[in-house]
Amino acid sequence: MSTLDSEAYSGNAARTDPGGSDARDFLMGDLNYQIEHHVWPDLPMLKYRQAAPRLKAICARHGVPYVEEPLATRFGKLWAILMGDASMRRAA
Repeated sequence: MSTLDSEAYSGNAARTDPGGSDARDFLMGDLNYQIEHHVWPDLPMLKYRQAAPRLKAICARHGVPYVEEPLATRFGKLWAILMGDASMRRAA
């Protein structure tokens, strides 16, 4: 399994709130670019927004899901995991 595949299928694969602004990126600690961070760990944080469209195209070309979800959806999933109502494991 490639790095791209493993990141796409791991818990780190969802990107929160596509697009962004400097303020949003700062307030979220750039966690809205989690996929980019894990694929290119040495990339400076200020380049994540520029790298996102490139990575999305790479994922599409290779049939790897690039998940983008609103912050409320991601928070809801996190809350369900914390409360024991859901698991971090994905169905095989």
